[in-house]
Amino acid sequence: MNDELIIKPFNSSYIEKILSWTTDIESFYRWSAGVLGDYPITVEAFNKRIKELKSSKLFYPYVVKLDNEVVGFFTLRYRVESVNDLTIGFVILDPNKRGLGYGEKMLKLAINLAFNKYKSDSVNLRVFKDNTAAYKCYKKVGLKENGVTDVYNILDHKWDVVELEKDNK
Repeated sequence: MNDELIIKPFNSSYIEKILSWTTDIESFYRWSAGVLGDYPITVEAFNKRIKELKSSKLFYPYVVKLDNEVVGFFTLRYRVESVNDLTIGFVILDPNKRGLGYGEKMLKLAINLAFNKYKSDSVNLRVFKDNTAAYKCYKKVGLKENGVTDVYNILDHKWDVVELEKDNK
């Protein structure tokens, strides 16, 4: 057994595994914010939404593998074609791998991919303020609050969001 995570381009064969990590409505919206669809999302609906997003040519989904098993998922996307910064989104890690440092490793890989493959000037992501474990993970990899906040209306509640970013320096 090896501790090294490897990034692979996403394909539809990974969907069932990714969706198995979300067993309740709140945890689904924590990583998807409803952008992928409504809970419970089907494999077909997830696949259709990812294909729609990929068709823009500004959206790149990835999985992370450990010992040839998918243990994480994230995406990189350009907000607009004319700006060279990437947003990391839809970050989810196998619940059995949480709290073991794999989230941090996955985020470092995502940031390196953005800077080295896509030559991004910066990366950013959004996290719900009450998701303290994710927030701490993002801070550990060098992401810093940039002053951008938002409020999402999810499940008849207001969820406060904070944006974090890191420059390619």
